[in-house]
Amino acid sequence: MTRSQSSSRSRLLFFQGLLPTKPYHNGFKMRILIQLLISRRGRHLLSSRRYVETLVRHGTKVVTIKDNHIKANQVSKKMDLTKTLSSSKIVVYKNMVMKKSPVKSSTRIKIISILDGEFQLVAEFLGTFLLIFIVLSAIIMNEAHGGALGLLGVAMAGGFAVMVIVASLIHISGSHLNPAISIAMAVFGYLPKAQLVPYVAAQLLGSTTASFVAKGVYDPANLGATVTTVPKLGTMETLFVEFITTFILLFVITALATDPRAVKELVAVGAGAAVMLNALISAESTGASMNPARTLGPAIAAGTYTKIWIYMVAPPLGAIAGIGAYVALK
Repeated sequence: MTRSQSSSRSRLLFFQGLLPTKPYHNGFKMRILIQLLISRRGRHLLSSRRYVETLVRHGTKVVTIKDNHIKANQVSKKMDLTKTLSSSKIVVYKNMVMKKSPVKSSTRIKIISILDGEFQLVAEFLGTFLLIFIVLSAIIMNEAHGGALGLLGVAMAGGFAVMVIVASLIHISGSHLNPAISIAMAVFGYLPKAQLVPYVAAQLLGSTTASFVAKGVYDPANLGATVTTVPKLGTMETLFVEFITTFILLFVITALATDPRAVKELVAVGAGAAVMLNALISAESTGASMNPARTLGPAIAAGTYTKIWIYMVAPPLGAIAGIGAYVALK
């Protein structure tokens, strides 16, 4: 391999921007994971992967890049792309980087999105499927073995499931796994409104599929009484408990995921801990849903719809209030 070829191969650059996190004056920050291929005189440069973080304004839809000839070994995960690169404009359309406008004719920049909406929806479907299947499995096994797991065991199963799944998929879709979260995120601009319906549909489909799979695997005779979230309190009390538990969950998630002062790596831990805490305080009274998908999927599989409207209304309202409270504090 010649020296020029080796130098050429060092110029493949991957970078990651932040999307969507929070309203930011005249625009929104966006998370974009894209592949930046830099070629010179028609030769594609293919190696040396690095990740760089940058902030992208949704309002202007333009990222400015400096020094097209930066070498990949100069790039680190902590480097701010806006301080490193300028001169070429990359036009951004929501989650897709569609066009290029190189400054020098000798340098061609090709942008390829590798986080299409389809991958995000698959991640939401898969994540919700795994979460609901794990939770239902824990509940069914606890019932079948005379309460061997107990309330703490079931709550821990749900909390650890959230922790593991969020950590695995958050970089792909945000790992909402919950229509209430997606609705609240869309209300505050953290999720593009065009993605709301597809996200919710993927989550509901994942939950329903997981419920039927659990029914087929375990075939519990009392599936409806076991896994559905049937309230043991009055209507207003159930509304309040589901509202406040979802409020707590979204307050924690918003604090860790959107505030630049927070430790982002703790999002999965915080979300899982909040779910476990909420399950401990409300599972025996309301079923600790906090998630319309958690309630609707098992209800469809079991054919039990007792006061299901409460779980379709209270969690989204609690989620909106939870995000709103933290935004107001900031």
